[in-house]
Amino acid sequence: MALLPVDTAREKILKNVKPLPAESIPLEQALHRVLTQPVKARCAQPPFNASAMDGYAVRASDLSTTPVSLEVIGTSAAGHRFKGPVRSGEAVRIFTGAPVPADTDTVIIQENVAVQSKPYISVLESSAEGRHIRPTGLDFQRGDILIPARTCLNARDIGVAAAANVANVRVRRKPVAA
Repeated sequence: MALLPVDTAREKILKNVKPLPAESIPLEQALHRVLTQPVKARCAQPPFNASAMDGYAVRASDLSTTPVSLEVIGTSAAGHRFKGPVRSGEAVRIFTGAPVPADTDTVIIQENVAVQSKPYISVLESSAEGRHIRPTGLDFQRGDILIPARTCLNARDIGVAAAANVANVRVRRKPVAA
């Protein structure tokens, strides 16, 4: 009996193999499983305009001349959004990843600020609108395909899917050896 060349053997095997059925499983059980459908983002990431640095959220229009004195009226931290209005001449202390208050449009890094007598700071240099802000959806938008079908999921893929608020994925069933 002659041995088959590898390409011929592979062709015969693949001709007789049928894909396993799909199943939906929790994301935390999906490591090394093969997707049958693409993973789509269920939310934007970041889900809000987020500070990229520790510092102060201000209005860029307040910085036409520097140094300028601003009153610190509150704090925005990760998980604790500042909810009040921010008027001209005011600033909000902000931390990396925190939501940027609606009435502000730039973040001054803390190294460019001198703390005066509380609650005032002196901003030492100007800043352009949008500086040090990660806009809503910078990483991905709701509905974006993040991981294509037929991908064997690795830890990075699981992390991306979790960041997109995906709880379950459709994968091929695991093979069972008789």
